[in-house]
Amino acid sequence: MGARLQAGAGAAVGGFRPAGRRGGRWDAPLAGPVSGDLAGLPPLLVQVGANEVLLDDAVRPAGRAGADGVEVTLEVGPGLPHVFQHHYGRLEEADAALDRAARFLTARLSAGRPDAGRLAPVR
Repeated sequence: MGARLQAGAGAAVGGFRPAGRRGGRWDAPLAGPVSGDLAGLPPLLVQVGANEVLLDDAVRPAGRAGADGVEVTLEVGPGLPHVFQHHYGRLEEADAALDRAARFLTARLSAGRPDAGRLAPVR
């Protein structure tokens, strides 16, 4: 791995030092979601296409979060590519996924609020 990429990764995770540089490790908790303790995270919705090149990078953290007691909803869409949601308006599965994401967020953000059933108008 190039030095520039290692330096960028270190900066992205708050001072983490990559392997070979003063004892840092790629499996350190700050290096990525599969390595750390995810207990206490809010509910997660993970949507990924089955034809996604990074499918494992979605499934593994979702599994880890679930193992750490986080409420996780994992949706793997058959035959769908990388960032399929970007094709909203052209791909029925993208529209449906975004609708589910909106319902997921609305339900969790409004939980416990007296006006939970009513959305405020957008101005």
